[in-house]
Amino acid sequence: MVCTRGPLVAVAAGEEQPGTDACERPQLEDNRQYWGQRLLTIDSDLEREPEPIRRTFALQIHRVEPAGAIHPWPQEVG
Repeated sequence: MVCTRGPLVAVAAGEEQPGTDACERPQLEDNRQYWGQRLLTIDSDLEREPEPIRRTFALQIHRVEPAGAIHPWPQEVG
C-alpha cells in the first residue's frame, strides 16, 4: 500500500475524513485516543505538578543592555 499526503482537514471525531488514505486512518485514530486521554489528565497534572509545568513554559531571555557609548574623537595634530 502506498501512502500519499492529502490535504489536512479538521474533522470531528467519528466522521470520515476526506482525502485520507487507509494507511493514515490508524494513526489518526491513535492520535484521537491519545488526545482524548491527555485532555482528561491535564487538570490533574496542573494540580500535582504546577511548578515544573510553569518552568517548562517560562521564557528565559537574557538581554544585554548598553550601559554607555564610546564615541571616537580624532586628536588634534599640533
